[in-house]
Amino acid sequence: MTALAPPVISHLQSYEHSGKLPMPAMMMMLIGGTLAAVICGAAYGAIIWYLPFVYISVALTFGIGFLAGYMMGHIGKKFHCRNNAAMIIMGLVAGFAAWYGAWVGWTAAASEGQIITFSPLAQAAVMLGVMQEGIWNVFDWTPTGVWLAGIWALEFLIIMGMSFVFAKAAIEGKIYCESCQQWLKTDCSSPALTRMEQPSELNHQLLSGQYHSLLSPHPEKHDASQYMSAELTTCPACQQVCYLTVNHIDVTVDKEGKVHANNSNLLQNVIIPPETFVDLKANWEIMFEQREEEQPMTDDTTQQS
Repeated sequence: MTALAPPVISHLQSYEHSGKLPMPAMMMMLIGGTLAAVICGAAYGAIIWYLPFVYISVALTFGIGFLAGYMMGHIGKKFHCRNNAAMIIMGLVAGFAAWYGAWVGWTAAASEGQIITFSPLAQAAVMLGVMQEGIWNVFDWTPTGVWLAGIWALEFLIIMGMSFVFAKAAIEGKIYCESCQQWLKTDCSSPALTRMEQPSELNHQLLSGQYHSLLSPHPEKHDASQYMSAELTTCPACQQVCYLTVNHIDVTVDKEGKVHANNSNLLQNVIIPPETFVDLKANWEIMFEQREEEQPMTDDTTQQS
Protein backbone atom coordinates (compact mmCIF):
# COMPACT_ATOMS: atom_id res chain seq x y z
CA MET A 1 0.00 0.00 0.00
CA THR A 2 1.09 3.55 -0.60
CA ALA A 3 2.13 5.67 2.33
CA LEU A 4 -0.29 8.35 3.34
CA ALA A 5 0.96 11.90 3.51
CA PRO A 6 0.32 13.45 6.94
CA PRO A 7 -1.32 16.80 6.12
CA VAL A 8 -1.78 19.17 9.02
CA ILE A 9 -5.40 19.54 10.18
CA SER A 10 -6.04 21.97 13.01
CA HIS A 11 -9.62 20.78 13.59
CA LEU A 12 -12.19 18.53 11.97
CA GLN A 13 -14.70 20.46 9.91
CA SER A 14 -17.79 18.94 8.33
CA TYR A 15 -19.65 20.20 5.30
CA GLU A 16 -22.53 22.58 5.93
CA HIS A 17 -24.90 24.06 3.41
CA SER A 18 -24.14 27.64 2.43
CA GLY A 19 -27.71 28.71 3.12
CA LYS A 20 -28.14 30.13 -0.37
CA LEU A 21 -31.63 30.17 -1.85
CA PRO A 22 -31.59 31.09 -5.55
CA MET A 23 -34.62 33.02 -6.79
CA PRO A 24 -35.51 30.31 -9.38
CA ALA A 25 -35.56 27.72 -6.58
CA MET A 26 -37.83 29.88 -4.43
CA MET A 27 -40.23 30.60 -7.28
CA MET A 28 -40.39 26.99 -8.47
CA MET A 29 -41.02 25.69 -4.97
CA LEU A 30 -43.69 28.28 -4.28
CA ILE A 31 -45.46 27.77 -7.60
CA GLY A 32 -44.56 24.31 -8.88
CA GLY A 33 -44.23 22.54 -5.54
CA THR A 34 -47.38 24.05 -4.07
CA LEU A 35 -49.44 23.40 -7.20
CA ALA A 36 -48.26 19.79 -7.37
CA ALA A 37 -49.17 19.31 -3.71
CA VAL A 38 -52.66 20.73 -4.25
CA ILE A 39 -53.28 18.46 -7.25
CA CYS A 40 -52.07 15.35 -5.42
CA GLY A 41 -54.08 16.36 -2.38
CA ALA A 42 -57.23 16.74 -4.47
CA ALA A 43 -56.72 13.27 -5.92
CA TYR A 44 -56.22 11.91 -2.40
CA GLY A 45 -59.44 13.56 -1.21
CA ALA A 46 -61.42 12.07 -4.09
CA ILE A 47 -60.00 8.60 -3.47
CA ILE A 48 -60.93 8.85 0.22
CA TRP A 49 -64.54 9.56 -0.78
CA TYR A 50 -64.79 6.63 -3.19
CA LEU A 51 -62.82 4.23 -0.94
CA PRO A 52 -64.00 5.04 2.59
CA PHE A 53 -62.06 2.23 4.27
CA VAL A 54 -60.15 3.12 7.44
CA TYR A 55 -56.98 1.14 6.75
CA ILE A 56 -56.72 2.41 3.18
CA SER A 57 -57.35 5.97 4.37
CA VAL A 58 -54.57 5.78 6.96
CA ALA A 59 -52.08 4.43 4.44
CA LEU A 60 -53.06 7.11 1.92
CA THR A 61 -52.68 9.82 4.56
CA PHE A 62 -49.06 8.87 5.13
CA GLY A 63 -48.61 8.50 1.38
CA ILE A 64 -49.87 11.96 0.46
CA GLY A 65 -47.68 13.54 3.13
CA PHE A 66 -44.66 11.73 1.77
CA LEU A 67 -45.49 12.63 -1.83
CA ALA A 68 -46.04 16.32 -1.11
CA GLY A 69 -42.76 16.61 0.80
CA TYR A 70 -40.80 14.54 -1.69
CA MET A 71 -41.94 16.61 -4.66
CA MET A 72 -41.20 19.90 -2.88
CA GLY A 73 -37.77 18.67 -1.82
CA HIS A 74 -36.99 17.36 -5.30
CA ILE A 75 -37.88 20.70 -6.87
CA GLY A 76 -35.79 22.58 -4.32
CA LYS A 77 -32.78 20.37 -4.91
CA LYS A 78 -33.24 20.47 -8.68
CA PHE A 79 -33.00 24.26 -8.58
CA HIS A 80 -30.01 24.29 -6.20
CA CYS A 81 -31.60 25.26 -2.89
CA ARG A 82 -28.96 24.96 -0.14
CA ASN A 83 -31.02 26.46 2.66
CA ASN A 84 -32.27 24.02 5.31
CA ALA A 85 -34.74 26.48 6.82
CA ALA A 86 -36.28 27.18 3.41
CA MET A 87 -36.73 23.46 2.76
CA ILE A 88 -38.41 23.00 6.13
CA ILE A 89 -40.77 25.94 5.58
CA MET A 90 -41.62 24.86 2.04
CA GLY A 91 -42.16 21.30 3.24
CA LEU A 92 -44.79 22.62 5.64
CA VAL A 93 -46.29 24.71 2.84
CA ALA A 94 -46.53 21.60 0.68
CA GLY A 95 -48.16 19.68 3.50
CA PHE A 96 -50.76 22.38 4.07
CA ALA A 97 -51.41 22.66 0.32
CA ALA A 98 -51.94 18.90 0.07
CA TRP A 99 -54.28 18.91 3.07
CA TYR A 100 -56.34 21.80 1.70
CA GLY A 101 -56.37 20.28 -1.77
CA ALA A 102 -57.68 17.07 -0.20
CA TRP A 103 -60.74 18.92 1.09
CA VAL A 104 -61.30 20.49 -2.31
CA GLY A 105 -61.11 17.07 -3.97
CA TRP A 106 -63.29 15.41 -1.34
CA THR A 107 -65.97 18.10 -1.63
CA ALA A 108 -65.95 17.82 -5.41
CA ALA A 109 -66.27 14.04 -5.27
CA ALA A 110 -68.98 14.10 -2.60
CA SER A 111 -71.04 16.61 -4.60
CA GLU A 112 -70.47 14.70 -7.86
CA GLY A 113 -68.62 17.67 -9.28
CA GLN A 114 -71.28 20.20 -8.39
CA ILE A 115 -69.11 21.99 -5.80
CA ILE A 116 -65.52 22.78 -6.73
CA THR A 117 -64.32 25.63 -4.58
CA PHE A 118 -61.10 26.86 -3.01
CA SER A 119 -62.94 29.31 -0.78
CA PRO A 120 -61.92 28.87 2.88
CA LEU A 121 -65.38 29.94 4.03
CA ALA A 122 -67.07 27.39 1.77
CA GLN A 123 -64.74 24.61 2.92
CA ALA A 124 -65.31 25.57 6.57
CA ALA A 125 -69.06 25.28 6.00
CA VAL A 126 -68.57 21.81 4.49
CA MET A 127 -66.49 20.74 7.49
CA LEU A 128 -69.10 21.96 9.98
CA GLY A 129 -71.85 20.16 8.10
CA VAL A 130 -69.90 16.89 7.99
CA MET A 131 -69.00 17.18 11.69
CA GLN A 132 -72.68 17.10 12.59
CA GLU A 133 -73.58 13.99 10.61
CA GLY A 134 -70.31 12.06 10.28
CA ILE A 135 -69.09 10.36 7.12
CA TRP A 136 -68.00 6.80 7.96
CA ASN A 137 -68.28 4.07 10.58
CA VAL A 138 -65.61 2.41 12.68
CA PHE A 139 -66.81 -0.78 14.43
CA ASP A 140 -70.44 0.44 14.26
CA TRP A 141 -69.41 3.83 15.61
CA THR A 142 -69.85 7.01 13.58
CA PRO A 143 -67.49 9.72 14.85
CA THR A 144 -69.01 13.18 14.86
CA GLY A 145 -68.35 16.53 16.51
CA VAL A 146 -65.21 16.74 18.62
CA TRP A 147 -64.25 13.11 17.90
CA LEU A 148 -64.31 13.65 14.17
CA ALA A 149 -62.45 16.96 14.54
CA GLY A 150 -59.78 15.12 16.53
CA ILE A 151 -59.38 12.53 13.75
CA TRP A 152 -59.08 15.31 11.20
CA ALA A 153 -56.48 17.05 13.36
CA LEU A 154 -54.45 13.83 13.49
CA GLU A 155 -54.72 13.50 9.72
CA PHE A 156 -53.51 17.10 9.35
CA LEU A 157 -50.51 16.50 11.64
CA ILE A 158 -49.53 13.31 9.79
CA ILE A 159 -49.60 15.05 6.40
CA MET A 160 -47.67 18.07 7.70
CA GLY A 161 -45.13 15.92 9.51
CA MET A 162 -44.46 13.59 6.60
CA SER A 163 -44.16 16.49 4.18
CA PHE A 164 -41.77 18.34 6.48
CA VAL A 165 -39.53 15.30 6.99
CA PHE A 166 -39.22 14.33 3.33
CA ALA A 167 -38.77 17.87 2.01
CA LYS A 168 -35.94 18.39 4.51
CA ALA A 169 -34.41 15.01 3.62
CA ALA A 170 -33.95 16.07 -0.02
CA ILE A 171 -30.78 18.01 0.80
CA GLU A 172 -29.98 16.66 4.26
CA GLY A 173 -26.59 14.95 4.23
CA LYS A 174 -26.03 15.98 0.60
CA ILE A 175 -22.98 17.96 -0.53
CA TYR A 176 -22.92 20.86 -2.98
CA CYS A 177 -19.86 22.34 -4.69
CA GLU A 178 -20.32 26.11 -4.61
CA SER A 179 -17.55 26.68 -7.16
CA CYS A 180 -18.95 24.32 -9.80
CA GLN A 181 -22.64 24.75 -8.89
CA GLN A 182 -23.53 21.06 -8.68
CA TRP A 183 -24.55 18.38 -6.20
CA LEU A 184 -21.96 15.70 -5.52
CA LYS A 185 -22.25 11.93 -5.43
CA THR A 186 -20.16 9.39 -3.55
CA ASP A 187 -16.97 8.75 -5.50
CA CYS A 188 -15.90 5.46 -3.91
CA SER A 189 -16.39 3.25 -0.86
CA SER A 190 -13.92 1.29 1.22
CA PRO A 191 -13.89 -2.47 1.67
CA ALA A 192 -15.02 -3.75 5.06
CA LEU A 193 -12.70 -2.29 7.70
CA THR A 194 -11.83 -3.43 11.21
CA ARG A 195 -14.27 -1.87 13.61
CA MET A 196 -12.80 0.54 16.16
CA GLU A 197 -13.49 -0.26 19.80
CA GLN A 198 -13.31 3.42 20.69
CA PRO A 199 -14.60 5.52 17.79
CA SER A 200 -13.25 8.71 19.38
CA GLU A 201 -9.75 7.49 18.47
CA LEU A 202 -10.58 8.07 14.81
CA ASN A 203 -10.95 11.80 15.48
CA HIS A 204 -7.51 11.94 17.08
CA GLN A 205 -5.99 10.05 14.16
CA LEU A 206 -7.51 12.40 11.61
CA LEU A 207 -6.31 15.45 13.50
CA SER A 208 -2.76 14.07 13.57
CA GLY A 209 -2.89 13.15 9.87
CA GLN A 210 -2.92 9.39 10.54
CA TYR A 211 -5.40 7.23 8.66
CA HIS A 212 -4.26 3.69 9.47
CA SER A 213 -7.70 2.77 10.88
CA LEU A 214 -9.11 3.37 7.42
CA LEU A 215 -6.57 0.97 5.92
CA SER A 216 -7.16 -1.97 8.26
CA PRO A 217 -9.24 -4.57 6.40
CA HIS A 218 -11.80 -6.53 8.37
CA PRO A 219 -10.53 -10.14 8.73
CA GLU A 220 -13.14 -12.40 7.17
CA LYS A 221 -12.45 -15.12 9.72
CA HIS A 222 -13.78 -12.83 12.44
CA ASP A 223 -17.38 -11.84 13.11
CA ALA A 224 -18.66 -10.42 9.83
CA SER A 225 -21.74 -8.95 11.45
CA GLN A 226 -19.85 -5.92 12.75
CA TYR A 227 -17.41 -3.86 10.74
CA MET A 228 -16.62 -0.33 9.64
CA SER A 229 -16.98 1.26 6.21
CA ALA A 230 -16.01 4.60 4.74
CA GLU A 231 -16.96 6.69 1.72
CA LEU A 232 -15.17 9.41 -0.21
CA THR A 233 -16.87 12.23 -2.06
CA THR A 234 -15.35 14.87 -4.31
CA CYS A 235 -16.37 17.26 -7.05
CA PRO A 236 -15.60 15.61 -10.42
CA ALA A 237 -15.19 19.02 -12.05
CA CYS A 238 -12.70 20.81 -9.78
CA GLN A 239 -11.58 17.96 -7.47
CA GLN A 240 -10.71 20.56 -4.86
CA VAL A 241 -13.39 19.74 -2.29
CA CYS A 242 -13.08 16.29 -0.71
CA TYR A 243 -15.11 14.69 2.05
CA LEU A 244 -14.95 11.57 4.21
CA THR A 245 -17.83 9.68 5.83
CA VAL A 246 -17.29 6.76 8.21
CA ASN A 247 -19.98 4.35 9.47
CA HIS A 248 -20.23 1.40 11.81
CA ILE A 249 -22.19 -1.43 10.18
CA ASP A 250 -24.21 -3.95 12.19
CA VAL A 251 -25.59 -6.85 10.16
CA THR A 252 -28.57 -8.70 11.63
CA VAL A 253 -30.79 -11.52 10.41
CA ASP A 254 -34.48 -11.52 11.30
CA LYS A 255 -36.70 -14.52 11.98
CA GLU A 256 -37.53 -14.85 8.29
CA GLY A 257 -33.86 -15.04 7.34
CA LYS A 258 -33.68 -11.58 5.81
CA VAL A 259 -30.40 -9.74 6.25
CA HIS A 260 -30.48 -6.13 7.47
CA ALA A 261 -27.52 -3.74 7.62
CA ASN A 262 -27.85 -0.92 10.16
CA ASN A 263 -25.58 2.10 9.83
CA SER A 264 -24.28 4.04 12.81
CA ASN A 265 -22.63 7.27 11.71
CA LEU A 266 -19.20 8.08 13.16
CA LEU A 267 -18.19 10.91 10.86
CA GLN A 268 -20.25 12.54 8.13
CA ASN A 269 -18.86 14.60 5.28
CA VAL A 270 -15.68 15.64 7.08
CA ILE A 271 -13.48 17.85 4.92
CA ILE A 272 -10.14 16.24 4.05
CA PRO A 273 -7.20 17.46 1.90
CA PRO A 274 -7.25 16.40 -1.78
CA GLU A 275 -3.97 14.49 -1.38
CA THR A 276 -5.50 12.41 1.42
CA PHE A 277 -8.48 11.66 -0.80
CA VAL A 278 -6.18 10.40 -3.55
CA ASP A 279 -4.12 8.25 -1.16
CA LEU A 280 -7.14 6.68 0.52
CA LYS A 281 -8.81 5.89 -2.78
CA ALA A 282 -5.62 4.30 -4.16
CA ASN A 283 -5.13 2.19 -1.04
CA TRP A 284 -8.74 1.00 -1.03
CA GLU A 285 -8.38 -0.10 -4.64
CA ILE A 286 -5.33 -2.12 -3.65
CA MET A 287 -7.23 -3.65 -0.73
CA PHE A 288 -10.07 -4.69 -3.05
CA GLU A 289 -7.57 -6.29 -5.45
CA GLN A 290 -5.89 -8.19 -2.63
CA ARG A 291 -9.22 -9.47 -1.37
CA GLU A 292 -10.14 -10.71 -4.84
CA GLU A 293 -6.79 -12.52 -5.09
CA GLU A 294 -7.29 -14.11 -1.67
CA GLN A 295 -10.83 -15.29 -2.42
CA PRO A 296 -9.89 -18.07 -4.91
CA MET A 297 -7.28 -19.36 -2.45
CA THR A 298 -9.90 -19.50 0.29
CA ASP A 299 -12.31 -21.40 -1.98
CA ASP A 300 -9.61 -23.94 -2.94
CA THR A 301 -8.73 -24.53 0.70
CA THR A 302 -12.40 -25.11 1.54
CA GLN A 303 -12.79 -27.65 -1.28
CA GLN A 304 -9.67 -29.54 -0.19
CA SER A 305 -10.99 -29.77 3.35
